[in-house]
Amino acid sequence: MFSEAGERRANPNGFGSFSHPATSKDPHHPDLHSLRDLYALAKSSAKRYSVPVLWDLKTETIVNNESAQIAEMLNSEFEGVNLAPAELKDSMAAEMEWIFDHINFGVYKCGFTET
Repeated sequence: MFSEAGERRANPNGFGSFSHPATSKDPHHPDLHSLRDLYALAKSSAKRYSVPVLWDLKTETIVNNESAQIAEMLNSEFEGVNLAPAELKDSMAAEMEWIFDHINFGVYKCGFTET
């Protein structure tokens, strides 16, 4: 949810409300209140809304929402940024595979469990 620090925001599904001192409005889109609004602005057909989101201010759309791919994109586009040193690439790939399978996809699998 996007809100001013301390402002209480209600969950659109009626599951309570919350505030957090570190929240803030998007300075480029002050009327947006949630990530769902951002996906709608991008005219995305996504049924689920996830973070992180790499947003293009010029085209008003989501460029990517997959963390490893965003890191690679940032690493290749900005001079002086090295988020993936060559000597760590193999170990980083192995870690990302483990994180995806056991955490990211694990959370997804929990939504379909019957026990």
